[in-house]
Amino acid sequence: MQVYAFAIATLIIGLVAGIVGQRSGLCFIGGYRDFYLFRDAYLLKGVIAFTLAAIIGYALLAVTGTIFAAGTFPWAFYKGLSAIPGTIVKVTTLECPFRQHIMASEGSQGSIAYVLGFWIGVPITYAIIYALGLLA
Repeated sequence: MQVYAFAIATLIIGLVAGIVGQRSGLCFIGGYRDFYLFRDAYLLKGVIAFTLAAIIGYALLAVTGTIFAAGTFPWAFYKGLSAIPGTIVKVTTLECPFRQHIMASEGSQGSIAYVLGFWIGVPITYAIIYALGLLA
């Protein structure tokens, strides 16, 4: 039951983050770019807000003792990040192009193609790497 609670909480948080990102036009890299080139801090405020929310959320989960409950959350730290069920692939970071997902949800054809390629290509790449024995 606890695993489902984590899955539901992740879905809700992801939906909220996606809606906020879509409504604000948030781009993590664009925040730094705009601030560096134009001294425009609008997008940078979103990056800072997301960072603070992640720190506060992690701290709250750590204080309540639920973050490492039953060794299930965050699962990538316990079992490795696996794109193939039943395999364990050690990956230290997973970078998702947030802005591309936002633009795909807005109907950008180039972004839709990129996101489809991303989500199809990652499991195929992991399968090839795992089959070659490069990661075990």
